[in-house]
Amino acid sequence: MLACGGSSDSNQVMTPTGNTPVEETRTPSLESYLWAIDAGSGIKSTAALSGTTAYIGTDSGVVLAVNQLDGNDIWRRELGGKISGGLLYVEGKLLTLNADGILYALDGETGDTIWSLATAGESFYDRWDYHTNTPIEQDGVVYIASRSGVFSALNLENGDEKWSYDLKSNLRGTPVVIGDTAYLSSETSVMSINLLDGSQNWFRTASLPTSPQVANGVVVVGSRDGNVFGFNALNGETLWAVSHSTSWVTGNALIQDDVAYIGSSDNYQFQAINPTSGEVLWAINSGMNVFSKPFIDNNIIYMTSANAYGTPGRGYIKAMTLVGEVLWSIEGRNFIGSPIVRDNQLYVGSDDGFFYSISTTENK
Repeated sequence: MLACGGSSDSNQVMTPTGNTPVEETRTPSLESYLWAIDAGSGIKSTAALSGTTAYIGTDSGVVLAVNQLDGNDIWRRELGGKISGGLLYVEGKLLTLNADGILYALDGETGDTIWSLATAGESFYDRWDYHTNTPIEQDGVVYIASRSGVFSALNLENGDEKWSYDLKSNLRGTPVVIGDTAYLSSETSVMSINLLDGSQNWFRTASLPTSPQVANGVVVVGSRDGNVFGFNALNGETLWAVSHSTSWVTGNALIQDDVAYIGSSDNYQFQAINPTSGEVLWAINSGMNVFSKPFIDNNIIYMTSANAYGTPGRGYIKAMTLVGEVLWSIEGRNFIGSPIVRDNQLYVGSDDGFFYSISTTENK
């Protein structure tokens, strides 16, 4: 079922049955790919990979498990509410939070529910608040931030609650946990929480900040007030701010090797920033609005973009060197989720309703 490169005539399109190609009513927006899965609705989530399986969630609330090598369906599971955040695979379990406010732990092999937990409620700020929140796991503990304001720690094996703190602020995105400290974003602030008692170490006002990234004592976030901020991780002091004027900064940062990479919205910027000083090292044109987190593999940066004012719109996948030299750029419909790369294959979903595997070498 796998076809490599070439024109769209030679690419393999998989229907929802997963096995028998039939005449399509929906057409992939990319011209070249290894395989494309018709997911049945738009995709804004970020894939999870395990072994030879790739997992993705859809706007219609379906989770798909497919073979990474040929794109064949392994299973599909309808969960109801939209799934538009990151999926997390750990120790045989696939974790995802849907827009109905239910955190699921699914069996990675079968899609069966191992356990589930209803949060106190999820909501979206506006039409550009695309992503449901993403859980993280450390040492057998799952941490999830809810739009209801509750931050919880759960037992990975059975979903039992270890503790929960009502932070009384609509929490967004993916938390960071370092030791006994958590860093979170809400609709109105970035904060540091003491996990021993739920007390607040510090908070800083920000307009719908992106998920925090923490490295070397600095917390980096984007904000709708037009800035990328660097905060002192110990006390929240503002160390620096990179202005994007009136453009929202909507992408999640990635910090690697003392460089923060982050994308913005209406000014189409993707930047590399020194997280200690706030110096902008380089910037490229992202092509469209960025609502995703970049991915680095073998010293190549991959990023996605989308037209926030149209669905399925127009978007780009770009690959570049660590100094900002663009190696290749391909155009399709909106790419709102983040790219994931393994073994020279890039996995990403699109608003066109397809989940793609793309060669990272044949696009050069």
